[in-house]
Amino acid sequence: MSDLGYNTHTLILIDEAAVNDFNAINATGEEFYRFEVMLVDPGKRRKNFVRSLWYSRILYCLNQLKAGQSLLLTDTDNVFSKYESLDQFYNSDYDAIFALELKFPTYIFDKQEFVLCGGMTFLKSTNAAIQMWERLLEVCDGGTKRCDDQVELNKLLADDMIWDSQAALLNKTKDGLVQNGFVGKSKTVPDFSAKVWDRDFAWRGPLDTDICPSNSNWVSMPMPPPQYAVRMLEKGNLGEEKLARVSIWEIFCGKNGINQNIKMGNSTEDRLVKAVKKYLEKV
Repeated sequence: MSDLGYNTHTLILIDEAAVNDFNAINATGEEFYRFEVMLVDPGKRRKNFVRSLWYSRILYCLNQLKAGQSLLLTDTDNVFSKYESLDQFYNSDYDAIFALELKFPTYIFDKQEFVLCGGMTFLKSTNAAIQMWERLLEVCDGGTKRCDDQVELNKLLADDMIWDSQAALLNKTKDGLVQNGFVGKSKTVPDFSAKVWDRDFAWRGPLDTDICPSNSNWVSMPMPPPQYAVRMLEKGNLGEEKLARVSIWEIFCGKNGINQNIKMGNSTEDRLVKAVKKYLEKV
């Protein structure tokens, strides 16, 4: 992010190990990371920890909005390819801007032919956005302070939004994924207006995609590696896999809007295997 020109991003640390690690890095004086701490209850099962994390993420965003802070929420393994000024989002007419997901949750995809991604969202600090995120926090809580935010976000918006998506639904890939963005308004929250980015601009899809994003791409959210690529990587923890995924994606599809995919071989599997081999040569 810093290399691309962003200088106001903040890491949210969710466990003591991460806090200790980043404090140690900052203490060296060689690098500095701005972070906030929001410890998440690990629970007794990994599923509980992840769902507590998603609840905490909604709560953090809501508190920022109430403090007058607009924000871009992004997962740490999202891959930014170039600099885009956030002013264009601040100065837009939209309280929230979302990225397109693949097909989960499937029952909502079947209903409206698209779903939205929970890990890539711009939120403007407006009364309308605060009201919508208060509703999302309420349905996510459910007495447990745990939820799948991808499910709850899409349920909430599918019920509440009137999307002007007719034209976008006419342009799909062969597997049924909408490509163009669209806008919409809330039926119940006064003045809440939202936009959905074009898929190419905020790309979500398989790591071994047949076609990489174009030069217009800003951020990519590749899925985990397929099994044939996983078998090539040394077994590590989830964090190591995510770091590997980012590096492999940059080799596979290029940086700064450069589509290197077309230069790397014949089949998609062949291209990804070559990208994984290049990654392994560097680590």
